[in-house]
Amino acid sequence: MSRVLVIGLALSAVTGLAQAQASYDCLKGPLAASTEVKQGLHRGLADLVAETAPDHAELAQLAADWQVGASELRHHRVRHLSAVEPARLPDANAVRSFAWDDEDEIVLAAKDPAYAALAEHVAALEAESRNHPGWSGLRAVVRERLSDTAEYKALLQDAGVKAGAVNADLAACFAG
Repeated sequence: MSRVLVIGLALSAVTGLAQAQASYDCLKGPLAASTEVKQGLHRGLADLVAETAPDHAELAQLAADWQVGASELRHHRVRHLSAVEPARLPDANAVRSFAWDDEDEIVLAAKDPAYAALAEHVAALEAESRNHPGWSGLRAVVRERLSDTAEYKALLQDAGVKAGAVNADLAACFAG
């Protein structure tokens, strides 16, 4: 192997490590914006449910809290992976959808007590939402009474436009 090739490989490795660290610096803005988009969508949906079916308002808020918390967990996970296994986040698609298993969960929870508390809280919100006696009724309200309304469609369209901007910012973090 020539010295030029060895030096080139070494520089590529060092540059790759620097890009992984710089990558999280870039990613944190789009991740925060993604959480804001999800907050807006789920809080807006909870408000629509409260207006349309007040008897499901409390559960809709609970479900919104669960979804927003799940988005915050994802942010923590991306930060963790970018620090310890940046190769698992090679592009914007991987940041949006990456494998996360029990071992990952154990490691991050042990390293970050705030994450562990948030994960426990989000799991409790999910369980409370899914096990709520009104869960199927809430889903029916959204499907049968809201999904064809102008307000619901506008909420989804607004979230889609904002998510598109977030995705563009996310993709820019991996450009050249």
